[in-house]
Amino acid sequence: MFIKQIDFYKKCINCFGNNKEYQIIIIVGKTVNIKEFGDLPDNAYIYNYVPQTQVLDNADIFITHEGTNSVYEALILKNLPLIVFPIMEDYKKK
Repeated sequence: MFIKQIDFYKKCINCFGNNKEYQIIIIVGKTVNIKEFGDLPDNAYIYNYVPQTQVLDNADIFITHEGTNSVYEALILKNLPLIVFPIMEDYKKK
């Protein structure tokens, strides 16, 4: 289950947006309405879903929420460096 982290995503856009050295792809999950972001910089793209391993094939670095699948795909399959922000509660018991 994805948790809405609109403020976090906007901070990423503010940090890396409008810098032609970076292309930013943000995947927000099924529950976030992409229209909430309004106009985006030319180098920022927001999707509800992408085939992650295909995107990682072209990535230089991966900012992730520390999900097991994401870490495995980036580190083991693609050998990418990670920046980890544990923003989900995957590990907590209910």
